[in-house]
Amino acid sequence: MEDEIERRFNQLEKRVSDGFLRMETLIETLANTCARQFESIDDRFDTLESKFDSLARRMDDEVEQRHVLGERLTKLERS
Repeated sequence: MEDEIERRFNQLEKRVSDGFLRMETLIETLANTCARQFESIDDRFDTLESKFDSLARRMDDEVEQRHVLGERLTKLERS
């Protein structure tokens, strides 16, 4: 009877230990997956930020060009 209890206790201990090992593996896998996803999201934001900066510069350039053309037009109209 005592041997049976010891055997069952050892089996239970092994199952718990295996369960914790499996859980640690799953947590590590999830952490690695999240890290890759966050890196991918960060790269996409960097790309978008670069595109927004480029667009803002182009808009600023166009506004400046229109301002210069507007000044020229005003001078011509005054002539």
